[in-house]
Amino acid sequence: MQSLTIIAEVADGIGMFGFAVAGLFASAGRRIDPVGVFVSVFTTAFGGGIIRDILLDLRPFYWLSHPQWIWMTLGLTILAPVIVRRVQRFWQRRILLWADAVGLAFFAVGSCATSDRLGNPLIVSVLIGVVTGVFGGMLRDVFCAKLPSVLSNEEPYASVAFAGCWVYLGLVHAELVPADIALWGCCALIMIVRMASFRIPWMKVRY
Repeated sequence: MQSLTIIAEVADGIGMFGFAVAGLFASAGRRIDPVGVFVSVFTTAFGGGIIRDILLDLRPFYWLSHPQWIWMTLGLTILAPVIVRRVQRFWQRRILLWADAVGLAFFAVGSCATSDRLGNPLIVSVLIGVVTGVFGGMLRDVFCAKLPSVLSNEEPYASVAFAGCWVYLGLVHAELVPADIALWGCCALIMIVRMASFRIPWMKVRY
């Protein structure tokens, strides 16, 4: 269990970095001042974790007890002009999508694992994972004056996190694989399915 706690923290870190990068590139080209860029990077990186900590009554909030991640968001903000200028617009879109997929996957499964470790019902753990995974991206899109991807895109987003969290819990509770391997595997699964949905027509969801 201690090993899983450490792995979940690592997943949190990877998710925060992924979402921070996504927040950076989402603000590119939108004529946002440095404070606006910092808000985009910060809220994308920490938004999901904050809502998770509130729902699970975890104190202190993760970002308050790990100030190194605040410095990371500040550093990305300072370097934003250099980073954006050096990356062609063609690649900015792809980096944004991949970084967002990383954040979604690691926040969703990591938070689901944390909730499950605390003894919550399976459906609660899944919903905690999904909400954590999508919340930061929703805030980012709102601050960048966009309709949130979770509400507007035909490529599966929250549904991928939902399925990935169930796969994780199924593997762990059936004791098919160790929890840490299940976590890494399900994170990879979510990222692969999310990115594949942009290229495979039948994976798109239309109503």
